[in-house]
Amino acid sequence: MVGGGILTCVALVTRQIHPAMAREAWLGGALGGSLAAFWGGMGLIGFRCRAWAILTLAASAFVLLSQMVKGWMSLGTPDAPGVVAPLAITLMFVVAAGLTAYLPHTGARMVEQPDAVPGRKTSR
Repeated sequence: MVGGGILTCVALVTRQIHPAMAREAWLGGALGGSLAAFWGGMGLIGFRCRAWAILTLAASAFVLLSQMVKGWMSLGTPDAPGVVAPLAITLMFVVAAGLTAYLPHTGARMVEQPDAVPGRKTSR
């Protein structure tokens, strides 16, 4: 949930820095971050929606990867936007890809194992 908020905030800052370059990155980051925060809130309520959050962040990371490459490749052109906008898009990509890699492993220790429950007799 916090990662989705970070992704949305960086997307809004990127839009303010360079609106023409960050159009698709803003949409990918803001929508992906907002949906990830929504899925995180639903998960806190008790719904099983980790797969939807992973799918949302993976799609957002894919969009941000394409925009990141486009931003860094445009630095050699005469009308280069500067380093700040591609750096912000790179930060958004790192957050989205990191959350995509982290989410499958969250809550793995909270799964109840039959042998780990005190007082339960096993039939071995």
